[in-house]
Amino acid sequence: MVGRLNYNLDRFKARFLRAITLISCVTIAIAMLNGCELSPNGSDDEDNEPISAFELYYPSRLPIGTELPYVLREVNTSPRLLGWETANITTTLQFKQVQLKRGFGSGRLSQFGQGVTHLSVANGSILAEGDVEFLELPERSIAGTLAGSDLNWNADTVIVVTDNITVPSGSILRVTEGTVVLLHADVRLDVEGEILVSGTREAPVLFTAVNPGMDWGEINIASGYAQFEWTFFTHGGGDESRSFGHSNSQPVLRVDEAIALLNHCFFLDNEGKAIGSREAQVTMDSSLVMRNDTGGEHHRSVVMISNTGFLDMPTDDGVFVDDDNDAIYLNGAFDESSYSEITDCVFVTGKDDAIDHNGALLRISNCLIEDFAHEGVAASNTNRAYVLNTLILGCNQGIEAGYGTPEVIVDHCVLVGNNIGLRFGDEYTSMDDNGNMTITNTISVENLLHNVWNYDPLLEGPRDDVMSITYSMVNDTLYDNETGNVTGEVTWLEGYLLAPNSVGVGMAEDGSDMGLIP
Repeated sequence: MVGRLNYNLDRFKARFLRAITLISCVTIAIAMLNGCELSPNGSDDEDNEPISAFELYYPSRLPIGTELPYVLREVNTSPRLLGWETANITTTLQFKQVQLKRGFGSGRLSQFGQGVTHLSVANGSILAEGDVEFLELPERSIAGTLAGSDLNWNADTVIVVTDNITVPSGSILRVTEGTVVLLHADVRLDVEGEILVSGTREAPVLFTAVNPGMDWGEINIASGYAQFEWTFFTHGGGDESRSFGHSNSQPVLRVDEAIALLNHCFFLDNEGKAIGSREAQVTMDSSLVMRNDTGGEHHRSVVMISNTGFLDMPTDDGVFVDDDNDAIYLNGAFDESSYSEITDCVFVTGKDDAIDHNGALLRISNCLIEDFAHEGVAASNTNRAYVLNTLILGCNQGIEAGYGTPEVIVDHCVLVGNNIGLRFGDEYTSMDDNGNMTITNTISVENLLHNVWNYDPLLEGPRDDVMSITYSMVNDTLYDNETGNVTGEVTWLEGYLLAPNSVGVGMAEDGSDMGLIP
């Protein structure tokens, strides 16, 4: 939403500041060794299993020639304590690297022949391991309106969707653990009834393209019900004629006046956006959205997202293109009282906003937002956005109250290493900025241009009585003398908590520390 503000130079500075303040992590080496037998602790002693800090998710059984998508997560450490690291992935036929950002990484491997390939994650000792079996499997072609046995898909055969299919009202499509679904270009599943996808950690379900160079279309939940457990979605959203929303791309999962529940779902390398919803209820937990056009666009929906990562929207190629590639874009509220909630989530790297509020009722809490070309949180239009106990760094602007009349409440947050920390105003000169911001118990320091910036382009200056900052630290003479505010140089612990001797300790409104809550 905001202009680029000398984007290339300023973003370089923000990345540099972030790089020198990030907590270093142990470099991880990941070896995928074909046919190798290793015990969990890297020795022959099977009685001494380690406590693994990493989890590796992947389909465990695939037809020969199918790409292997994988997700790597560091699970026992707060993302605030982690940095960006590069790991090595090898098989007998290839060598690749995967970048871990704040504990999240993913990729795809190919060129596997028939047989069992052993996967292991190591940094001197084995942290996680498992096997993938590549084999010849019979194929079962599916198209048209489903009935009878066609409503039951399982891992005994590869499901090949050759043309659009419909699950009629009153019917349930059941997809059991380990099933592989290959879809032809632009093909979609229209679900007027229900779809229940029951993958497991040991045997996830995979929806992917027959030909990775020809993306399939979407799963369209039209006034129905969907539940996805342990499911990979790759190479989807390819039908431009069915684009949805302001980024002009097709959603891999479309939820239209329907309900969708997603748990441990992984949207990787999709041409389109991960999810698009309209007047729907979408719940997503313990998932990853990485290298999609956007993470999701939700119109007048109730969206509940927790413990999920949104990374590299749409890529991390270093080339800036302003194409509305938000990680999450909301548009309007479901009703006058139902809030969408984004909790314990990680947002890293994107070419637009991490979260665009645009008139929703929204609560953001316990999140980490980093390296977005525009805003970490962009509020606009109307209604209200709460941002609570959230770390925002390395973005162009941390939190913005933009055009219209949004009410933005910020409490116990840290904004550091952005170009601008807290911003009232927008770069749109054709719309008034009449909202307000209330900031408490928050630290906005060490930002490159402004810790706080109140600037309305229509006025060519600040707007009166729109920013209340109390019991906070912003090191700005316009606000330093407001109630409870302090100034000085922060002493950080790991994860941007305050050191015991730092200014701000015990100075929040309730006597706790300013900034983040452990």
